[in-house]
Amino acid sequence: MRKLLGGLVLVAGVGGLGWYGSSNNAKTMQAEITDAAAANAQTAIHAVNTRVSGRDIIVSGIANDEGERDLILSAMNEINGRRVVRDELRVLDTASPFALNAIKNADGTTYNGSIPTETDRAVLTSRIGDQAGELELMAGVPDENWIGTVGAGLDALDELQDGTLSVSDKVVTLKGIALTPVEENAANAALSDLPEGYSADVVITTLDDGTPLRLTMEKSAEGSVATGKLPKGLSVSDLGAVYGSDIDAEIQQGVLTASNPDWSGATQQGTEGLALLEDGKLMVTEDALSLTGSATPSAKAEAEALIASLPESMNATSDISLYDDGEPFSLMMKSADNQFSASGKFPAGVNVSDVVGDAPADIETAYINDETGHFAPVAMGGVKALSALENGELSVVGTDVTLTGLARTPAEADAAKAALADLPDGYSASIDLQTLDDGTPPKFTVNYDASGAVSVDGKLPAGTTLADIGDALGTNEVSGEPTVGLVGDGAPSLERLNALSSWLPELETMTFESDDTAMTVDAVVAPGTDSELVAAGISDALGNGASVTVSEPTTLPADGTERVNRFNGRTEIFTDGYWLPVFDFASNQDTCGSESAAALQTDKVNFVTGSDRLDAQSIRAINAVAAIMQKCLNETDLSVEIGGHTDSQGGDDLNLQLSQSRAEAVRSALLRRGLAEARISAKGYGEAQPIADNETAEGRAANRRTTITWFAPEIEETPVVEETSEDTATPIKEGE
Repeated sequence: MRKLLGGLVLVAGVGGLGWYGSSNNAKTMQAEITDAAAANAQTAIHAVNTRVSGRDIIVSGIANDEGERDLILSAMNEINGRRVVRDELRVLDTASPFALNAIKNADGTTYNGSIPTETDRAVLTSRIGDQAGELELMAGVPDENWIGTVGAGLDALDELQDGTLSVSDKVVTLKGIALTPVEENAANAALSDLPEGYSADVVITTLDDGTPLRLTMEKSAEGSVATGKLPKGLSVSDLGAVYGSDIDAEIQQGVLTASNPDWSGATQQGTEGLALLEDGKLMVTEDALSLTGSATPSAKAEAEALIASLPESMNATSDISLYDDGEPFSLMMKSADNQFSASGKFPAGVNVSDVVGDAPADIETAYINDETGHFAPVAMGGVKALSALENGELSVVGTDVTLTGLARTPAEADAAKAALADLPDGYSASIDLQTLDDGTPPKFTVNYDASGAVSVDGKLPAGTTLADIGDALGTNEVSGEPTVGLVGDGAPSLERLNALSSWLPELETMTFESDDTAMTVDAVVAPGTDSELVAAGISDALGNGASVTVSEPTTLPADGTERVNRFNGRTEIFTDGYWLPVFDFASNQDTCGSESAAALQTDKVNFVTGSDRLDAQSIRAINAVAAIMQKCLNETDLSVEIGGHTDSQGGDDLNLQLSQSRAEAVRSALLRRGLAEARISAKGYGEAQPIADNETAEGRAANRRTTITWFAPEIEETPVVEETSEDTATPIKEGE
């Protein structure tokens, strides 16, 4: 609208010059009025037409709202030489909310709603066709990003099978059905980068989970079990018909047909091959089929022929072994980094997976049974013993059992020996094991110094590294040479260190010690920090099971001492008992205000709930603001007011009193840092100056704030920055 007014005034001025420089010739005068009026009309939002009769200007067309109508007529009235301006403008109705809706189904997509300009209608016509002409031209569009957001919503709707789209003011609502997660993700991606202030509510259901077709079917003496996902047109009952009985199946039925037309037929043929085996496994993926197992010689030949006859598109393979070869029953098994492999010969009736689980196995199953019934229990005991080791080898041949390998600790070595401690009569065991760890529990210490470094010593839990500790504390500079054990869980300690990291700015030193039974924190707060609140805050952050001791420093550095703070990287100088950051800027009213604003954006001023007691972490903001004020007050003649504000909860008088006491608490904290008392004032405003709606929690939080106002002598105060200050609850019991 401001652009329009500027354009209109400019044209009016040009018209005036033409008027005063022209003769009194009526035709010349009319032509100049016509040109000026037409130029003014060009800057309107919608099509505005002008016609000049004599020196009368007739204005017609569309005005976006009453404000634009007044601007257009006012500009026309400013044209020199005009006699009368006649208003024939039509003012658009305002849509609230300003919305466009789309419904997509099998019959197509329909649209209804509003359009802000004819230019936008033309853009939308290229997208949705003639239905764009049915949208009603209305005022009230939220901003210039609205039509682009509609385009993003239509992109998202295009990905769905059917659905509804609503772009109402700055809220995009999309609901519908996608074929697979691919289309669902594409729809979400279309709405992932909306302009600032816009939001999207997306609810999409997928018809298919998008996972590939697959089938794993295992046959054993107990029956057949199948898992996987079948395409449309192929069911578990189709596979079960090969066996003449039901299959115990956990099968997902897809809604799409197989992309490979050979898939369903090849899978059924593979099932026929599995039915010929004594035991085995059929695995079918998108483009591959494999059949493994054991069979009699005739069944083996028939199954292999079936697999060999499958179409090349299925990349079919078979690996079918014969039964008994006359050798003794045996199991040879290796383990390296928890990866097992097995080979050997099992008696008939022994399920390989019962013994070796999911380990890759090249096991021959004999036709004959184990008459003693001891082989399987002994083999399972050997596998259990091997599983307790980091790596090793197990051999069960006939009645001889041999186990060698490496255990993590003596506990695992003892567990492996116990698994083979009670062998049946006639069996003998030879065991030779080494250990990697002595089995003592981990115990380590983390030392932090705000002026120095983070160091670690002791014995860390299994898998825990210095980098893990650095990540938990928010630093990549951790030193030390601790040992790393093979036992213990480092997660609880890392979680506590991460919780502790948010309190490091309040600490000068900290020692964190952890073992299997307890965690302790022994910390010294930065000078001037509320140690009682810090102790309560750290205890609350760490939770039960942690012992926390927080004390104040016993010695202080000399004034003027400089350091680089380990936690934030700032240069700090010790001033009047506090570490104040060093700032470098040219002091004036603007820079003092902007630096204050930046400091309070980084760190907040908060209070214990219902009181004027600064919370433990407010020292960060107080120290930063004190350093800025010290520089500004020393280098300029500015003064500053600390303002306190509350929400509307509670009585007016109580709120006014609380805001005044909080403002004075901030002022007092600043004065303790050596600032000029006469040039810093404190004033409480209570609930009188809200900046947000007190009916919501968010609004009340915004209204509870501390303001900093800089002003120069003889000049009325100029607000520079406001900083929201939320009450923070702590374990310290304060009045509400």
